[in-house]
Amino acid sequence: MTLRGHTNMVVSLAASPDNGYSLVSGAHDGTCRVWDLRSARAGTADEGGGTVSQPVYTIGREWLKGKKLPPAGDGVKVLSVAWDKTWGIVSGGEDKKVQINRGQALLAE
Repeated sequence: MTLRGHTNMVVSLAASPDNGYSLVSGAHDGTCRVWDLRSARAGTADEGGGTVSQPVYTIGREWLKGKKLPPAGDGVKVLSVAWDKTWGIVSGGEDKKVQINRGQALLAE
């Protein structure tokens, strides 16, 4: 299976503590992306075949007094990500900050 959506190198991956089908990835494009592995589909020839999936939720890094970077996320690389049952999705970036996203039901049904 291939998860497509990041625009730069993926550096971290964490599984949901609540189920066996959700992942979060962090990348140098400045975003964390939440994936629902149940949404996989057959890839086209242009995608290299196989099975592919798109993100269901994108988290941009907070930047400059609460302003969010655009989903393309230039500038603030995500260096690590974790998904904790209590704290939610926690990411660390090159901006020397830890960002906590505590959204309930991040996955769209």
